[in-house]
Parts: sequence; C-alpha cells; structure tokens
Amino acid sequence: MEVREISREDHLAYIQNQPSVSFLQTPAWGDVKSDWRARSLGWFDGTDLIGAGLLLTRKLPKLNKFLGYLPEGPDINWSGAAEADTALTALVKFAKSQNIFQLKIGPHVWVRRWNCETLKTAIASGVAKNISALPSDEVNSDANKLISQLKAGGWSQPVGGSEFGDFQARFVFQLELLGKSEDDLLR
Repeated sequence: MEVREISREDHLAYIQNQPSVSFLQTPAWGDVKSDWRARSLGWFDGTDLIGAGLLLTRKLPKLNKFLGYLPEGPDINWSGAAEADTALTALVKFAKSQNIFQLKIGPHVWVRRWNCETLKTAIASGVAKNISALPSDEVNSDANKLISQLKAGGWSQPVGGSEFGDFQARFVFQLELLGKSEDDLLR
C-alpha cells in the first residue's frame, strides 16, 4: 500500500462513493483552514484508490519540520486490523518523507451511542453529570478493537477531563433531516 497526493477532483470522486465522510475530510475544509497547508492524499493498493484523506500541515518556525493533522480522518477501512496497520504504516512513511514530526489522526468511527430518550431522562433526573458517566445504549466493539490496535501500534489518545478531544469534540449529536419538514425540525 502506498500513500501519495491526489487531485482535489479525485478526492471528491472518492468521497462521492462513500456512505459517510466527515466534512472535515473534504477539500473544502482545507480552503477554510487558510493558515494550514491542505493536501488531498490517496491510499493506493497497486493502482486502486482505496482510501483518501485531507492532510493539514503547519510549519514550525525556523525549522524545516511540520505538524500534520487529518481531522476525523483519514477515510480508510478501519474494520480490518491488517489493512488498518498497513494503511497507517504507509501514512507514517509518507509523513516522514514530508518532514512531518508529529502526526494526528482522528478515525471517523463511533465508539458509543446514546439514544435521545436516554440523554433526556439522564439530564432531567440529574443522574449524569457528563455523558461519559452515562451508560451507553450501544457499543461498537470494532471501534474498541481499533483503539487497542492503535495503542499497540504506538498511537496515543490525549487524556483529559473534558468532553472534548485535543482538537475536535468527542461527542457528536446527529439529527436525521431526511423527510422532515421545517416545523418538524423546529420542534
């Protein structure tokens, strides 16, 4: 597997064929982050594009070293342990070739889910002071395996007392908009 730069058009074409990709992994997000250099990357198995990601880099003052970040990405197959390892090894090799001294990734994979009613009940009753303390309605065992795999591979997750990661919120609310009227949404 190899990671190399791809065109904005190839990146968008890849995204179009995926069921869900974070907006933070679109070339347009790179336009918003004007104080970072944005590049579209492709993961290739031979000639087949099997993954993509938006790499943001920022140069350190006075050094030829860079901080690299793939917010909520890259979009690769995170469910296969061997494939994820191979994809990350290819990413690290690419990063080193670009003088990236620190690389942050954010796999777009859910770990735990809470239903709206669970949250409403916990908030109304005062049972939970924060979401982390509330038992979840669903757990993604594949995501927990991925977390263990990443830790075993030397990747680390920032530890803190807040409900936020070091860059992105750790908890995201998703609202189904399809088929809803404006009145439904306002309610």
